[in-house]
Amino acid sequence: METLWTTSSVAPRESLSYWIEAVCRTYTSLDCEHRNQEAPFYGQIESGIVGEIGVTQVRAAAQKVRRTLGSIARHEEDKLLFSIQKRGRCTVVQDGRVATLAPGDFVLYDTKRPYDLTFDEDFSQYVVALPGHVLRPQLTSPDRLTARRIPGGSSIGRAVLHAVETVANAQSVSDGATARPMEEALRGLLTAGLLSLPGAEARPEETASGARRAAIKAYVLQNLCDPELCVGMIAAAQGVDVSTVHRAFDTEGETVSRWIWGQRLENARRDLIDPGQSSRTLTSIAFSWGFNDMAHFSRAFKARFGQSPRAARHT
Repeated sequence: METLWTTSSVAPRESLSYWIEAVCRTYTSLDCEHRNQEAPFYGQIESGIVGEIGVTQVRAAAQKVRRTLGSIARHEEDKLLFSIQKRGRCTVVQDGRVATLAPGDFVLYDTKRPYDLTFDEDFSQYVVALPGHVLRPQLTSPDRLTARRIPGGSSIGRAVLHAVETVANAQSVSDGATARPMEEALRGLLTAGLLSLPGAEARPEETASGARRAAIKAYVLQNLCDPELCVGMIAAAQGVDVSTVHRAFDTEGETVSRWIWGQRLENARRDLIDPGQSSRTLTSIAFSWGFNDMAHFSRAFKARFGQSPRAARHT
């Protein structure tokens, strides 16, 4: 991820005002107050983007962050935000509910209405931001799902954390071929997390199969470089049988195995045409994405892109 803002770039006396500008420009109009006046304030925001989804990692000192009616009037914006706690604790208040997050837990809050985030100690968390039009159509009543903790120890909690960390650790997810499946998987996992809450209701078009497919795709993208990756391995990791994995892809227009090969080929092509990787051999790139037979790789590459790997490199 790229460092977007850091208070280390300004004088200590300017750090809080600098931080307020940083969070307002990164997320939405907010008010911040330092919770420990005896200690120097610090904060850092690292940023990445996956399609329409913004993923940031925040490391900062104890503070209280408020989205008030006044700040909404100053900057009316429709975003749905998820905080995934990494270190320390966070208390989220919105719509008359209170959620306290421990490491691994995550929660939804909505910029269209007031909310408070309180951090009583130094902390680190991921914040995932989705435009309202991306997520609202999939849920019948998003306002009933805010400030409700989704535990990190649950299977969906672990899957969300792994998916977000995959984005955070990736060198780049801006390439369309890489970003689209990652965006779909992350959005599906976050939706599945909300739908796991008691009383949550999906739109009719949002199905259990869609949530399962998103979880499968997230796992595949995390393990794409493993040459042993197969449907059986995916099924075991998801705790389902092989037929369930196949059924989750019934509406995709291709099998899960073909989708895996497609993702490997897209990533290999991206590396082949990257000038920064021109010193790597074709074999090194192919094998790094789970291929173990150059003849098969070359045939599959040409069938998908209409040219050989060597020709693609020199295009």
